[in-house]
Amino acid sequence: MELYIIRHGESETNKLGLHCGWGDVPLTDLGHEQARRSGKLINHINFDIVYVSDLKRAKQTAEDALPGYSYQFTDKLREISVGKLSQQSPEACLEKYGQLYIDAKTKHDFSAFEGESAEEMMKRITSFMHDLESIDGKHNIAVVAHEGTAHCILCYVLGHSIPTRLTKLDNASVSKFSYQKGIWKLNTWNFTGTL
Repeated sequence: MELYIIRHGESETNKLGLHCGWGDVPLTDLGHEQARRSGKLINHINFDIVYVSDLKRAKQTAEDALPGYSYQFTDKLREISVGKLSQQSPEACLEKYGQLYIDAKTKHDFSAFEGESAEEMMKRITSFMHDLESIDGKHNIAVVAHEGTAHCILCYVLGHSIPTRLTKLDNASVSKFSYQKGIWKLNTWNFTGTL
């Protein structure tokens, strides 16, 4: 199996520097352009399955990057829920919540704000990865999702049970993993150039 992860293009909250989580915000004009560019990087690949986060920014990215495919939408691929911090700036959150906000950001645990913890998100992604591993045969699979989703997939592949942000992931970047004989391999991370 070849697994291609496409992060969504720039969203309205990315542009404004706001928290988003499960906020259902659209792409910016630049985000649509980025998504079309990422599609050109992988347009030579015939995908057997295209999984997409059910949030608007991922749906729009899929439509721009991978037009003509039948999409399988799933909430398992959502970004971490930041609860009531969604669509607020880090500065406003710090002013309003102080140390509680700092702790939530440090621990990646937004349950104090009616969101979820990194561990809860990792359970969702682990469940999704187990679903993928049960698919028989050689397939090209695309996943259109979020930065946090991609980081959880990377952590899963590396054997980390607690997700950590290991590196930056650009909007509309493509990352590639391979799965063969029960072993995952990272091939490409955060690719925005020519394959």
